Amino acid sequence: MTDAVESRREPPSETAWLSAPNQSGPRFFWAWHRRISKAALESPADIFHASDLYTLAAAVKASRRHRAKCTYDARELYANVVSTVNRPYVSWFWRLIERSYIRQCEATFTVSNSIADLIALRYAVPTPTVVENVPPYRTRADNAGKTGLRRRLNLSKSEVLIIHQGQMRPYRGCEVLVRAVPMLDKRAHVAFLGSGPLAPELKVLAASLGCSNRVHFIDPVPPDQLLDITAETDIGVTLLEDVCLNHHYALPNKLFEYLAAGIPVLGSNLPEIAKVIHQFNVGLVCNPGDSADTASKLNQMVINKDARVRWSTNTSTVFETINWESASQRMLERFRKALEA
Repeated sequence: MTDAVESRREPPSETAWLSAPNQSGPRFFWAWHRRISKAALESPADIFHASDLYTLAAAVKASRRHRAKCTYDARELYANVVSTVNRPYVSWFWRLIERSYIRQCEATFTVSNSIADLIALRYAVPTPTVVENVPPYRTRADNAGKTGLRRRLNLSKSEVLIIHQGQMRPYRGCEVLVRAVPMLDKRAHVAFLGSGPLAPELKVLAASLGCSNRVHFIDPVPPDQLLDITAETDIGVTLLEDVCLNHHYALPNKLFEYLAAGIPVLGSNLPEIAKVIHQFNVGLVCNPGDSADTASKLNQMVINKDARVRWSTNTSTVFETINWESASQRMLERFRKALEA
């Protein structure tokens, strides 16, 4: 009998790049499914990994053709994302697709315990393996001062810089944050690092509230520069609004990026976000979508420098429990078990 390791196929030497369809919703899914299926069916492998719901059906189809295993990364609660709010038929469609194929996967991964438990209950499958969106940890001293961010924004050391990383999109608390600025201590400034369709509206909103001089917009930076930029700020915010289950149970990567840069966090009072902030004492939580409460909690953080120092010191303890080394090992172990099966 041939040794199992020797019989495994060599990984492909080339990467096939496929252009995404210029559509949305179910039409996007079926167009993308046809493109992915064609490529996957022509690519023998031992494991086909669906990196999201849009590729799941194609990966399962290819695994059947090649008598291989299939794994699935359920990075979102796809049937309950923002785009499905008040659209029950769209939500039903995504649940139907996920239900039809998730049970044929050897392993499933997701980003938080709450989402893992809900997926297991909803589809009667083994609880998915949690692989948090967490970057490698570096101490703040390794990062601070490298990029000259405060100098570019003409901010003194006494001014407190609050950062919002990532896409500026609806229901991520961007408008909530801008509306909070006039209520903040005069030392506080807000910086949006990233891009997104709401950016022009946020600039107009800041102007209408008379706080344009305290709201700054910074172009996106490459991932390897992100922590250096973040480390020059004082407070990170992740303000998801509680409009869908995907937000309710989210554990966003920006939370861990702030902590990896060594800064305290103000987060929405949602189960997974609040659990990390409270368990490790690394900041405060506020009511989702509430500008007044957001301003109140931010003022507590801005005014109390000793608390900020304490929270900042505690950030390192997060990565003793939640870190990429252990998260990635959990994922690799599931792949090993799939191959051995």
